[in-house]
Amino acid sequence: MELPVLEPEWEFGLFLSLFDVSFLFSFMVICTLILIRIREKEKRKSLLLIKSLCYTKFMGTQQGEHCAGSAFYYDEGADMLKIKNYVRPESLEEAYELNQKKSSCILGGMLWLKMGNRNVGTAIDLSKLGLNEIKETEEEFQIGAMTSLRELEVHKGLAAYTNGAMKESLRHIVGVQFRNRATVGGSIFGRYGFSDVLTMFLAMDTEVELYKRGRISLKEFAAEKPDRDILVRLIVKKKPARMAYISQRNSSTDFPVLTCAVSIEEDGNVKVAVGACPFRAKLVEDKENILKGFLSMEASEKEKAACDFALFAKEQVRTAGNMRASKEYRSLLVQVLVKRALLKAGGENGN
Repeated sequence: MELPVLEPEWEFGLFLSLFDVSFLFSFMVICTLILIRIREKEKRKSLLLIKSLCYTKFMGTQQGEHCAGSAFYYDEGADMLKIKNYVRPESLEEAYELNQKKSSCILGGMLWLKMGNRNVGTAIDLSKLGLNEIKETEEEFQIGAMTSLRELEVHKGLAAYTNGAMKESLRHIVGVQFRNRATVGGSIFGRYGFSDVLTMFLAMDTEVELYKRGRISLKEFAAEKPDRDILVRLIVKKKPARMAYISQRNSSTDFPVLTCAVSIEEDGNVKVAVGACPFRAKLVEDKENILKGFLSMEASEKEKAACDFALFAKEQVRTAGNMRASKEYRSLLVQVLVKRALLKAGGENGN
């Protein structure tokens, strides 16, 4: 049987038809791949923002600027952390001069920084400046800015002084490997709203030493916006006190829903710090002297005083809702955790 022979014009038409179908199919495949790539890119961005708590829109509001520091700076034009120059200065003066440019950045453990989207002109590594030590004297602790959270956690002097509260404030932070890298300076200078570290140190008599400004109280420092100065160390003055730290988390190593640290000094001074609300940690001052003579009270009197101050704290601490908890839930937690921390610190054995 002979096959029909197509005329030349039919052959050309069939070729064009096949070409159109092939081109259309290829075009559709390419468009699909592009859309998939775009969706994956957007998904990675979304996951990155969640993991690093970079609430972009929230950070742009008046409330948001109190929640976290510059490590969560977000640049929509960047896909990842990009560093142009890396420098290990020989002195604090050299580090300070390098850090005056807006594109420069002091490196700590880089655990938060690396999860953000940022273009860094000059990355400044302070590891050669000997700021990774904890020095203890009879009057104070001096904690270098490059000291790891793990070193804080296992330091026997701090454990004894805080009755274990320091370790309690650190043990839930992600994991040991993370705490081996994360630095005290990064946690304090960042002024992060979720910071257990900031909450704990606020409850103690703590000062920060800045390279240019010198020593100022942590309370004053925590209320300020980040600047271009360099945090050198923390100074914790030793005062006879009973301490406690409590946090509420949705899971063991998650970011806290709320944090509370209490220090009750033997001279009667009481410091109560509340954080992760989700704003920066702050001290709740006993303006009405509810806790006056707290340590010398009977058990029933302590219970009443703790309840009264917890209710007072609930009214004083501003809260807000986010992905971890609502505003109302956090307000209730303020009352609950403050009472528990006071009773825990005020017990016979302190913490």
